[in-house]
Amino acid sequence: MAEITEEEAMAMPAVMRAVGRKLDDIGWDRTFADLTEYQMHALLVVAIDTFRNEMFEINAEFGGGLPF
Repeated sequence: MAEITEEEAMAMPAVMRAVGRKLDDIGWDRTFADLTEYQMHALLVVAIDTFRNEMFEINAEFGGGLPF
């Protein structure tokens, strides 16, 4: 597993909450192997979009420049 930055670690709780909400919609009783392509795509989009948004917010909060 790759090392993550402090900022990335700060973004993870929001990502986990967003993915959890999406899994609530899909159903926790299903394995990843049982997900449709659309459902897996939706999970990835939620995770990536949330991570990007959180990183943008964290970066803005601490006055950093891009790339973060």
